[in-house]
Amino acid sequence: MKKVIRKRVKYSFPIKLNLKMRITTILLLVSLFQLHANDSYAQKTKVSLNYTNVTLETVFNKIESITDFKFIYKDKEIDYNQKVSIIVKKEQLSKVLQKLLTDSKIAYLVNGKQIILKPLRINVNTKLETVKEIAQKVSITGMVVDKSGNPLPGASIIEKGTTNGTETDFDGNFKISVKNDDAILVIQYLGYAKKEVSVKDKTTLKIVLNEDAASLDEIVVIGYGSLSRSKVLGAVTSVGAEDISELPVSSLDDAIAGRVAGVQIVSNGAPGAGSTINIRGIGTLTAGGSPLIVVDGYPLTEGSDLNAVNPNDIESMNILKDAASTAIYGSRGANGVIIITTKKAKSDKVTFNFNTFSGFQEVLNQPEFMNAYEFAEVVKEARDWGYVSADPANRNISDSNATRLSQGAVSRNLIPANFDKYLADTPGLTDNNWLDDIFRNGKIESYDISVSGRSGYTNWYVSGGYFNQEGLIIGSDFKRYIAKVNLNTKFNDKLSFGINLTPSISNNNRVIDGWTDSPLQQAILSEPFFTPYNNQGELNISQQIRWHNNGGTDGALTENPVAIALRRKDERNKFRLFGSTFLEYQIIEGLKFKTLLGGDYDYSFRTAFRPSSIGSYRNDVNSTVAWATERTLVRKNIITENTFTYDKSIGKHNINGLAGYSYQKENSTRTFVDAPTLDSDNIPNIAGTAVTTSDKDISEWVRISYFGRVQYDYDSKYLVSASTRRDGSSRFGANTKFGNFSSFSAGWVVSNEKFFPEDSFLSKLKLRYSWGQTGNDQIGDFGSIATLKNLNGFLNGGLATGQIPSASPNADLSWETSVTNNIGFDLGLFDNKLNLVVDYFVAKTENMLLDVPVPLQSGFTRSLQNVGKMENRGLEIVLSTSDINLGEVKWNSSINFTTIKNKVTALGPGQTEIIDGAHITKIGNSIGELFGYQVDGIYKSQAEINASAQNGTDVRVGDWRIVDTSGDGIINDDDRQSLGATLPDFTYGMNNRFSYKNFDLNVFVDGVQGVNVLSRTVRNATNGQGFSNQLKYYYENRWNPTNNPNGFLARPDYTQSSERLRANVSSAFIEDGSFLRVRNITLGYSLSNSILEKIKLSKLRMYVTATNPFISTNFKGFNPEQRDNNNPLSPSDTQGVYPLNKSFVLGLNVSF
Repeated sequence: MKKVIRKRVKYSFPIKLNLKMRITTILLLVSLFQLHANDSYAQKTKVSLNYTNVTLETVFNKIESITDFKFIYKDKEIDYNQKVSIIVKKEQLSKVLQKLLTDSKIAYLVNGKQIILKPLRINVNTKLETVKEIAQKVSITGMVVDKSGNPLPGASIIEKGTTNGTETDFDGNFKISVKNDDAILVIQYLGYAKKEVSVKDKTTLKIVLNEDAASLDEIVVIGYGSLSRSKVLGAVTSVGAEDISELPVSSLDDAIAGRVAGVQIVSNGAPGAGSTINIRGIGTLTAGGSPLIVVDGYPLTEGSDLNAVNPNDIESMNILKDAASTAIYGSRGANGVIIITTKKAKSDKVTFNFNTFSGFQEVLNQPEFMNAYEFAEVVKEARDWGYVSADPANRNISDSNATRLSQGAVSRNLIPANFDKYLADTPGLTDNNWLDDIFRNGKIESYDISVSGRSGYTNWYVSGGYFNQEGLIIGSDFKRYIAKVNLNTKFNDKLSFGINLTPSISNNNRVIDGWTDSPLQQAILSEPFFTPYNNQGELNISQQIRWHNNGGTDGALTENPVAIALRRKDERNKFRLFGSTFLEYQIIEGLKFKTLLGGDYDYSFRTAFRPSSIGSYRNDVNSTVAWATERTLVRKNIITENTFTYDKSIGKHNINGLAGYSYQKENSTRTFVDAPTLDSDNIPNIAGTAVTTSDKDISEWVRISYFGRVQYDYDSKYLVSASTRRDGSSRFGANTKFGNFSSFSAGWVVSNEKFFPEDSFLSKLKLRYSWGQTGNDQIGDFGSIATLKNLNGFLNGGLATGQIPSASPNADLSWETSVTNNIGFDLGLFDNKLNLVVDYFVAKTENMLLDVPVPLQSGFTRSLQNVGKMENRGLEIVLSTSDINLGEVKWNSSINFTTIKNKVTALGPGQTEIIDGAHITKIGNSIGELFGYQVDGIYKSQAEINASAQNGTDVRVGDWRIVDTSGDGIINDDDRQSLGATLPDFTYGMNNRFSYKNFDLNVFVDGVQGVNVLSRTVRNATNGQGFSNQLKYYYENRWNPTNNPNGFLARPDYTQSSERLRANVSSAFIEDGSFLRVRNITLGYSLSNSILEKIKLSKLRMYVTATNPFISTNFKGFNPEQRDNNNPLSPSDTQGVYPLNKSFVLGLNVSF
């Protein structure tokens, strides 16, 4: 990652040299810093300069603008305002530096593409040593390198407690004589953390220095450019390669989940499934809410997830959260922007990196269900009460099935034949846990290799990876093959070229979520009296269905979930290739033109097959038929962008300008082929029948854009930025195809002022404000025009196909627009060892897209219009420490906290609320709140019922007691109310990284507080119907006047009343989804440098990682944050959703 030195970093370690080394040191410094540098780039790069009596800074800026080199220095150490004159034409940069700095008292060294400037200091006031002292010395030789093995020339080596010292040469080598073998060497290098090394019995050392995060100002990639962190005015969070590559994750979203303030990532445990990413909350009702993902300057198609990129290829990620940062992307920036920069070569030598991990995963937070004996007890109570409550005077729980039938009992009032043995606690009976049958410890493995290098002006990086994951549920898995190619070169001083490509192939076998064919949901429905296999090892097919049907007892008529998981197929294959290429030309000094061409090709093929050899819900296998479907998607996205950038520095005034044009087009073709009845199971696809139906959808959209930005700063103290973008989209109405999006931001770096105290514990202070507009055009491609849909009807006595209007036209349909105000500050303490970043924002979304009713005489029922408004107010706090030394232990940490308050401020004309099933979106409240009845207990006597608003209904003793919130004396729809927000009160994350000698330990914890969840899976397992297995929690807390009189959950009842069913969407089943989760624990060990030298490696690290090893929550289901849809109007109410996993892996990182 490219970095520059912050202005206020203190770094000065004068070295006193003994007489013996004076001449050597003088010659070394002269040759090292003023005669030449042996870096091949400096020798090969040629420049032309023509300046008379200008400042050094002017020349430095010119060299940076025409080469890839960057100058690194500290303001207070280097006099860059001194006047110089230089006239050269196509001369080697190394020679130009010699001429430029000969009389400047400035030393320089070249490290890669960095030119590091230091004041030239030589101390000659050192006393002579005696012959005896010299004779007792121990000679030490060594080498100083960075983490990648690159030499660090000019690093200082001091014998601790003395003035004896030296510096490394061009190749990072050094030689020093110390008093004895008890000496300790202190190694320091500009921009790197100080390190102490004990000599002991060693005479040869290889010393690896780590970058000092406290003294380096990272370069942040923003839209169409980059800035040093100290000049960033918006809310931008960076995640580095180390935070990603050292974690064994299958996708990037797992690597950053919980680590970034204001970013909430909800993961789906299914192999290959993408996550839902929300940046600064939900800002739309019906348009898409996914952030824009930009990879190496190429904006991916909307809806792309982070699975598209291999985590091991990532150099950095920058998440743009406020509108001022995202406005340059206009209509695509409303939901935030994630900018990904992939790796490039860091060294001239060819470098190989190999990363692998392997392990297993199991279910996280698996609930405990009743065993067969407990299930029999609860089901008998449910069937007894369903029977007796219908006619208490003439019925008794002791009645036999024959008596019950004579009394008019229904099948659900009868007691299954085998229950008496279970109720008598007869040992050795079948007691099967169906979840154990469908779950497994799935294998997970990953292999990645990369090769990179630099040659002259060419930089290249090539990688390939394989990932394999067995799902937690049998029958599910995911395999991915992915590669990466990056190539950048310069044809001459003015023209450069680059290309990057990312091809990938994946195969994904999925199981169904939901109800009928969900192995998870069917396993919960399956009774523990049955097993998946018979004595011959064959699958039991329709055993539970036939048992209930043959016995006339009704019940959960579900198919064997193991058979469903193994025989029902849903396979998805995908090939994707995306990338971009560019040419960049420097027109004049500071002015560059860049043209970029990018493309994204996606071919997806999905085939599903359900054989006739398994039954379905309530259907015996003999009544099912085999069917198959195929789905094909071909999507092509192209983009071309042309930009001009201008950089100019005039004294302390720095100006950067951007102007550009963008054209992006996407077309997609979807083909659907269905075979509703196959001839047999022998051909498990649509070729198994001659009768199929097919459909085809073709869609296309185009976006054109004009954009510009100006950034200005004075002396790195006063910062201003403004941008504008005009987007045109084919999706909107003829009158409103274009929209304008602008931004403005300003900042004051107080710590760069002269009045700021030099030696204060307060080392950095920056104040920021930003305002910006962004848009959202993630709607249907033809949302503004009238469309038709197929409809069959009868004509002349026969069936005829036809079409009717499906959507009304709206020539004024336009963008959703979000306006955000953001105020924040960056605070650094104790030389930036402790940093605090705080942001407060108010984001208001207007012209939200909603379907609103229209007069029937128009021929339509609803119309998509811009009518809604929403507001998000939030606070983000990030507190971090950097390179804190706790004795021999080094500690880095980060804590983030986010709270966001959402409020809907307007809906359609005359519309105050939108009710969507168990959710309500109401003006003045947050989006998608849970909606239903308030329950305050259960009825434990008929007298309680008689005194309630439910008197006169079919409510029974033991049912939920619903509150008459309207006060009208009856229970109806008017008593429904909001039952709580589905958005959290706040989220947080805590990451701690420790290093001790060759060991490293990373512990990451995240959590969510104050969120309400409705899970139908949990509800069905706690409603007491006895229709499916129930949670152990229900068994222990159900109310029964005889078996459990102190219970507080509704009584088991197989034939539930309508009032009991009314309570299914009530506070009785709303749960607190708050949780605290240990997301990652990683312990690593790196081989010492002495061993690495012997085996010819530059790095070998072994580690063990536990992912999601622990979660603390009151939620009774599998995963409190799971979602089964991306509809913000109905975000909860989940059922049969794939659970999250916890994994344990061993890994290896090798470089050579």
